[in-house]
Amino acid sequence: MKQIKSIKIVHEYDDDPDLSWLGKFSNEWSQGAIDRKRFGDWDPSEMRYFVPCNHWPHNPENWAHVPEDDLKDIIAKHRTLKKADWTYAIKDMHRLESYGSRWITIGIYAKADIVTRNVHQTIRSGGLWGIESDSSQCDIKSIEKMELNELRKILEELGFAQEEIGKVEVKEWE
Repeated sequence: MKQIKSIKIVHEYDDDPDLSWLGKFSNEWSQGAIDRKRFGDWDPSEMRYFVPCNHWPHNPENWAHVPEDDLKDIIAKHRTLKKADWTYAIKDMHRLESYGSRWITIGIYAKADIVTRNVHQTIRSGGLWGIESDSSQCDIKSIEKMELNELRKILEELGFAQEEIGKVEVKEWE
């Protein structure tokens, strides 16, 4: 006999996130590095420089993919693309500084506890990791749905009928 005992959405702390898309902190100056000491929010126990991954130093070619109307809006807001790059680099620095205190990264996956031939097993979706904890509820729900759909396909591959899968109440993350 096989049976689906439960299906659950899980949110789990991502203890090894890749935040390199924001940049990195360093004690060594390098091309494009931002001196945090100049901003007055640097403590000598912290690394002095922020090296942005994006936006700085300014490179006009980085804007080539942006539609003309969007470029006009950006220039209207920041006056130049160079100033926009600087603003975004500073935002990335502050975002990385706030990691762990104002936001973290999580992983989301769906899991099912099943019984086949009197053997209890947990089956789970692959999961998506590196999700910012302050993401919109709409984004979180979309990821949960994607993971739940992946789990349902796995359960079908294991021989469970769609009707049987659909009868199991999905326990939301708490």
